[in-house]
Amino acid sequence: MRKVLVIGAGPAGYVAALRAAQLGGEVTLVERAQVGGTCLNRGCIPTKTYLKSAEIYRQVRSAAAYGIGTGGPAVDFPSIRARKDAVIRQLGRGIQMLLKKSGVRLVEGTACFLSPGEVRVTGTAGDFVCTADEILIATGSRPSVPPIPGLEGAGVFDSDRVFDFPGLPKSILIVGGGVIGMEFASFYASLGTDVTVVELLDRLLPGTDREISGLVRKKLEGEGVTFRLGSRLLQVESDFDGTVATVEGDEGTEELLTDMVLVAAGRRANCEGLRPEAAGLRTERGCLVTDEKGRTNVPHIYAAGDVTGKIQLAHAASREAEIAVEEMFGLDTGLTLGAVPGCIFTHPEIAFAGLTEEDAQKAGYQTRIGRFPFAANGKALIEGEPDGFVKVVADAVSGTLLGVHIVGPQASNLIGAGAVALSAHMTVGEFANTVFAHPTLGEALHEAALDAEKRALHIPN
Repeated sequence: MRKVLVIGAGPAGYVAALRAAQLGGEVTLVERAQVGGTCLNRGCIPTKTYLKSAEIYRQVRSAAAYGIGTGGPAVDFPSIRARKDAVIRQLGRGIQMLLKKSGVRLVEGTACFLSPGEVRVTGTAGDFVCTADEILIATGSRPSVPPIPGLEGAGVFDSDRVFDFPGLPKSILIVGGGVIGMEFASFYASLGTDVTVVELLDRLLPGTDREISGLVRKKLEGEGVTFRLGSRLLQVESDFDGTVATVEGDEGTEELLTDMVLVAAGRRANCEGLRPEAAGLRTERGCLVTDEKGRTNVPHIYAAGDVTGKIQLAHAASREAEIAVEEMFGLDTGLTLGAVPGCIFTHPEIAFAGLTEEDAQKAGYQTRIGRFPFAANGKALIEGEPDGFVKVVADAVSGTLLGVHIVGPQASNLIGAGAVALSAHMTVGEFANTVFAHPTLGEALHEAALDAEKRALHIPN
């Protein structure tokens, strides 16, 4: 029986352990903190649980528009936190049950390499040295904190520790206009917090379609969010009166008083304490270097997820882990990176897969674009969510679908259809000929594809 050691029990690690056990391996899974990793305990799940509470608050606030009378909503933040904790506990127990039933040995401790074939584990049961036929590293990532004076103060939180804040702040300054920053901006603004976002670049959400990021910015500004683009945080000072952030931008330097500062300036690979150099592992910019199968430069050692510095998405990490394990056991599978969807749970939601229009043109494609607004979609109007649109990008010569981009209601659920189409290398014509049910939000995908073919039926040509 092949012995497999997995280091880290996040979305990559626990999935790798389950798949290795499924293939007949004798699996040891080492985790130094909590099963589920950042995604379950401090990232995806708690953030989206918070955002669901914000969604319900917005719905109740607008209930009269649907003919429903209410006394007006009130925010009970301790209950929001309690529900978040309950969801995490339930999912964590589920993962532990799966590992136990699969025969995976779960060890609480910190792993570090002694050599390419030896890993020392230090934990509650003491120290021991573990050897294995195959090793997979899935230690994830941690918040990246820029070297700015004062970020160690009591009023400053990173994306891991923000859930420790006991209540709903009256004001918050968010450093970073990327995915994490924008999701928290959406959450706090929905519940009435005064939100300011400081971003060094001249736009929000780099990597997304410019039209889409522009629409989300406009929507959040309508909810009272202030954006200071092309600006940087110089320092933070915390005292009993609050936190003072000094911000520098095109209009000079100013001091902003806020209840809390959230640093959402990206994440970096978590190799701390792992000692990859002892195993002879190659790293670049602090990340483990791997090929498309998850193989490192050391034949029996693999890596998956954020620690590789590729796609920092939980679902990509899980699939990378499956591929790496299948490679260990002689199975030939692969991942089409260009079809991996990304989702941003702002209001409205953003979801995308494949190339943006701008990136496709930079890559040398002649592009064909199709758009359809949710304002012309029956189900979006029923839901009271008419803002946003679907945009498809295709190669003008071959018609091959290159990208699908959505901003609007349920975008995170809709993008699955786009990812399937991209994975199947469908043409935009084939996508347009797919029948979508009525009345559904998915019809907007169909209409956008029809528009790219210049045969849209529900918008003027």
